[in-house]
Amino acid sequence: NNVCLDSDADMCDDCTSGSFNPLADGFDNDSDGLCDIGDPNDDTDSILDSVDNCPFIANEDQADLDQDMVGDLCDPDADGDQVNSATDSNDLDANVCLDSDADMCDDCASGGFDPGSDGLDTDADGFCDLGDADDDDDGFEDELDACPLEVNLDPESDGCPAQINTDDEICIPVQTNSGEVTLVCL
Repeated sequence: NNVCLDSDADMCDDCTSGSFNPLADGFDNDSDGLCDIGDPNDDTDSILDSVDNCPFIANEDQADLDQDMVGDLCDPDADGDQVNSATDSNDLDANVCLDSDADMCDDCASGGFDPGSDGLDTDADGFCDLGDADDDDDGFEDELDACPLEVNLDPESDGCPAQINTDDEICIPVQTNSGEVTLVCL
Protein backbone atom coordinates (compact mmCIF):
# COMPACT_ATOMS: atom_id res chain seq x y z
CA ASN A 1 0.00 0.00 0.00
CA ASN A 2 1.50 3.32 -1.08
CA VAL A 3 -0.76 5.58 0.98
CA CYS A 4 1.20 7.40 3.62
CA LEU A 5 0.68 11.19 3.93
CA ASP A 6 0.87 14.52 2.16
CA SER A 7 3.73 16.23 3.99
CA ASP A 8 4.12 18.96 1.36
CA ALA A 9 0.38 19.83 1.26
CA ASP A 10 0.19 19.55 -2.54
CA MET A 11 -2.86 17.25 -2.33
CA CYS A 12 -0.85 14.25 -3.58
CA ASP A 13 0.25 11.24 -1.56
CA ASP A 14 4.01 11.40 -0.87
CA CYS A 15 4.38 7.64 -1.42
CA THR A 16 2.99 7.54 -4.99
CA SER A 17 6.43 6.54 -6.33
CA GLY A 18 6.51 3.44 -4.08
CA SER A 19 8.40 4.97 -1.20
CA PHE A 20 8.17 8.19 0.78
CA ASN A 21 9.32 10.97 -1.55
CA PRO A 22 7.39 14.29 -1.50
CA LEU A 23 9.34 15.50 -4.57
CA ALA A 24 8.15 12.55 -6.70
CA ASP A 25 4.52 12.38 -5.63
CA GLY A 26 3.02 13.00 -9.07
CA PHE A 27 3.43 14.99 -12.27
CA ASP A 28 3.96 18.74 -11.93
CA ASN A 29 3.36 20.17 -15.43
CA ASP A 30 4.07 23.78 -14.52
CA SER A 31 6.91 23.04 -12.02
CA ASP A 32 5.23 25.08 -9.31
CA GLY A 33 5.76 22.45 -6.62
CA LEU A 34 2.15 21.26 -6.68
CA CYS A 35 1.39 17.92 -8.29
CA ASP A 36 -1.12 18.21 -11.10
CA ILE A 37 -3.87 16.32 -9.26
CA GLY A 38 -3.90 18.93 -6.52
CA ASP A 39 -2.92 21.97 -8.58
CA PRO A 40 -5.92 24.14 -9.51
CA ASN A 41 -3.93 25.69 -12.42
CA ASP A 42 -1.52 23.28 -14.12
CA ASP A 43 -0.29 25.69 -16.81
CA THR A 44 0.18 28.87 -14.72
CA ASP A 45 -2.02 31.02 -16.93
CA SER A 46 -4.71 32.94 -15.06
CA ILE A 47 -7.43 30.42 -16.01
CA LEU A 48 -8.21 27.70 -13.46
CA ASP A 49 -8.15 24.14 -14.83
CA SER A 50 -11.86 23.67 -14.09
CA VAL A 51 -12.74 26.20 -16.82
CA ASP A 52 -9.50 26.21 -18.88
CA ASN A 53 -10.02 24.90 -22.44
CA CYS A 54 -6.35 23.91 -22.51
CA PRO A 55 -5.34 23.08 -18.92
CA PHE A 56 -1.74 21.96 -19.56
CA ILE A 57 -0.67 24.70 -22.03
CA ALA A 58 -0.90 28.37 -21.05
CA ASN A 59 -3.41 30.16 -23.27
CA GLU A 60 -4.70 33.35 -21.69
CA ASP A 61 -6.93 34.22 -24.65
CA GLN A 62 -8.72 30.81 -24.60
CA ALA A 63 -8.91 30.95 -28.42
CA ASP A 64 -11.07 28.13 -29.81
CA LEU A 65 -11.58 28.67 -33.55
CA ASP A 66 -13.76 25.61 -34.15
CA GLN A 67 -15.66 26.08 -30.88
CA ASP A 68 -15.15 22.46 -29.80
CA MET A 69 -14.29 23.47 -26.21
CA VAL A 70 -10.59 22.58 -26.77
CA GLY A 71 -8.22 25.54 -26.96
CA ASP A 72 -6.43 26.06 -30.28
CA LEU A 73 -2.96 25.59 -28.73
CA CYS A 74 -3.77 22.03 -27.65
CA ASP A 75 -6.43 21.09 -30.23
CA PRO A 76 -5.25 18.42 -32.69
CA ASP A 77 -7.51 20.10 -35.30
CA ALA A 78 -7.86 23.76 -34.34
CA ASP A 79 -9.92 24.76 -37.40
CA GLY A 80 -12.24 21.74 -37.31
CA ASP A 81 -11.69 20.72 -40.94
CA GLN A 82 -11.04 17.07 -39.96
CA VAL A 83 -7.34 17.26 -40.85
CA ASN A 84 -4.84 16.87 -38.01
CA SER A 85 -2.77 19.98 -37.29
CA ALA A 86 0.45 18.09 -38.03
CA THR A 87 -0.52 17.65 -41.71
CA ASP A 88 -2.81 20.68 -42.14
CA SER A 89 -1.05 23.39 -44.18
CA ASN A 90 -3.09 26.07 -42.35
CA ASP A 91 -4.69 24.85 -39.13
CA LEU A 92 -6.40 28.18 -38.56
CA ASP A 93 -8.42 28.11 -41.82
CA ALA A 94 -11.02 25.37 -42.36
CA ASN A 95 -10.91 26.03 -46.13
CA VAL A 96 -7.18 25.28 -46.42
CA CYS A 97 -5.53 21.98 -45.48
CA LEU A 98 -3.84 19.81 -48.15
CA ASP A 99 -4.19 18.26 -51.59
CA SER A 100 -4.29 14.51 -50.91
CA ASP A 101 -5.60 13.64 -54.39
CA ALA A 102 -2.94 15.71 -56.24
CA ASP A 103 -5.48 17.57 -58.40
CA MET A 104 -3.95 20.95 -57.51
CA CYS A 105 -7.00 21.97 -55.46
CA ASP A 106 -7.21 22.17 -51.68
CA ASP A 107 -9.21 19.26 -50.25
CA CYS A 108 -10.81 21.59 -47.70
CA ALA A 109 -12.14 24.14 -50.21
CA SER A 110 -15.66 23.23 -49.06
CA GLY A 111 -14.86 24.02 -45.40
CA GLY A 112 -13.96 20.47 -44.37
CA PHE A 113 -11.88 17.59 -45.67
CA ASP A 114 -13.60 16.34 -48.83
CA PRO A 115 -11.29 15.63 -51.79
CA GLY A 116 -14.35 15.00 -53.97
CA SER A 117 -15.63 18.53 -53.39
CA ASP A 118 -12.40 20.49 -53.53
CA GLY A 119 -13.35 22.72 -56.41
CA LEU A 120 -15.41 22.99 -59.56
CA ASP A 121 -14.87 20.06 -61.95
CA THR A 122 -16.68 21.16 -65.11
CA ASP A 123 -15.96 17.97 -67.09
CA ALA A 124 -16.33 15.56 -64.12
CA ASP A 125 -12.95 13.96 -64.84
CA GLY A 126 -11.83 13.97 -61.20
CA PHE A 127 -9.55 17.00 -61.55
CA CYS A 128 -10.83 20.34 -60.31
CA ASP A 129 -10.73 23.07 -62.92
CA LEU A 130 -7.83 24.87 -61.22
CA GLY A 131 -5.56 21.88 -61.89
CA ASP A 132 -7.17 20.66 -65.12
CA ALA A 133 -5.53 21.74 -68.38
CA ASP A 134 -8.80 21.08 -70.30
CA ASP A 135 -11.75 21.99 -68.07
CA ASP A 136 -14.44 21.05 -70.59
CA ASP A 137 -12.64 17.92 -71.89
CA ASP A 138 -13.15 18.91 -75.53
CA GLY A 139 -9.55 18.16 -76.51
CA PHE A 140 -8.41 21.79 -76.49
CA GLU A 141 -6.30 22.97 -73.57
CA ASP A 142 -7.92 25.89 -71.78
CA GLU A 143 -5.22 28.34 -72.83
CA LEU A 144 -6.05 27.63 -76.49
CA ASP A 145 -9.81 27.14 -76.08
CA ALA A 146 -12.05 30.09 -77.03
CA CYS A 147 -14.56 28.83 -74.46
CA PRO A 148 -12.67 26.74 -71.84
CA LEU A 149 -15.71 25.85 -69.73
CA GLU A 150 -17.95 24.76 -72.61
CA VAL A 151 -17.32 21.98 -75.13
CA ASN A 152 -16.37 23.81 -78.29
CA LEU A 153 -16.49 21.22 -81.07
CA ASP A 154 -18.87 23.32 -83.17
CA PRO A 155 -17.77 26.95 -82.78
CA GLU A 156 -20.71 28.28 -84.79
CA SER A 157 -23.44 27.06 -82.47
CA ASP A 158 -21.99 27.07 -78.96
CA GLY A 159 -22.04 30.78 -78.22
CA CYS A 160 -18.25 30.98 -78.12
CA PRO A 161 -16.42 33.42 -80.36
CA ALA A 162 -15.28 31.60 -83.50
CA GLN A 163 -11.85 32.30 -84.92
CA ILE A 164 -12.28 33.34 -88.56
CA ASN A 165 -9.50 33.87 -91.09
CA THR A 166 -9.51 36.24 -94.05
CA ASP A 167 -11.37 33.68 -96.26
CA ASP A 168 -14.26 33.55 -93.73
CA GLU A 169 -13.28 30.00 -92.78
CA ILE A 170 -13.71 28.79 -89.23
CA CYS A 171 -10.38 27.93 -87.68
CA ILE A 172 -9.74 26.00 -84.51
CA PRO A 173 -6.44 25.78 -82.65
CA VAL A 174 -4.87 22.31 -82.63
CA GLN A 175 -1.85 21.35 -80.59
CA THR A 176 0.60 19.15 -82.52
CA ASN A 177 2.63 16.28 -81.06
CA SER A 178 5.60 18.62 -80.74
CA GLY A 179 3.51 21.02 -78.64
CA GLU A 180 3.17 23.71 -81.28
CA VAL A 181 -0.23 25.27 -81.86
CA THR A 182 -1.54 25.59 -85.38
CA LEU A 183 -4.91 26.64 -86.74
CA VAL A 184 -6.91 24.13 -88.72
CA CYS A 185 -9.41 25.94 -90.91
CA LEU A 186 -12.66 24.42 -92.13
